[in-house]
Amino acid sequence: QHNASIAIELLSRLAQPYDPSALEELLWPGRMECHGSLLVDSAHNPHALSAALETAKQLNALDGRPLELIFGVMADKNVSELSAALVETGYTIHLVEPSYPRSLALDALRDLVPSALIASSGTVPNCLAKLSDDKQYLVVGSSFLAAEVLAHVRGLPVSYTHIRSHETE
Repeated sequence: QHNASIAIELLSRLAQPYDPSALEELLWPGRMECHGSLLVDSAHNPHALSAALETAKQLNALDGRPLELIFGVMADKNVSELSAALVETGYTIHLVEPSYPRSLALDALRDLVPSALIASSGTVPNCLAKLSDDKQYLVVGSSFLAAEVLAHVRGLPVSYTHIRSHETE
């Protein structure tokens, strides 16, 4: 919503026409995408994570099911700040290690989250297989995690081959 309002304001200031109905059809994959009990957001920095958590809280107030978090992150991100923000919420957290090579190992992730908040830890497929319909889950921490979760939800293979070859160039 915030990004859309900025774009609309910019178009207005530039006196450029736009079709407001286009916003109804706007889809940004991996941004607060809802799939049953899963809310998938690629939030991978503190600002995006804060926005995702706030939106999830608002949606959860309407939904009523307990909200839990699914968190996996790349090792080169600000992991301590991201995990601290999640811990601060007090929500139960499922730790996952996305299959992408830059992912932070589960052992390192467990060191950043109090064990009392950890519901489970493991691979993305194992985590998704254990989810319950009587809860709502917010997936955050990485675009790679969001892509992997969405691939599983859609029954698609997970492949990062094209990304790996690009990163070595």
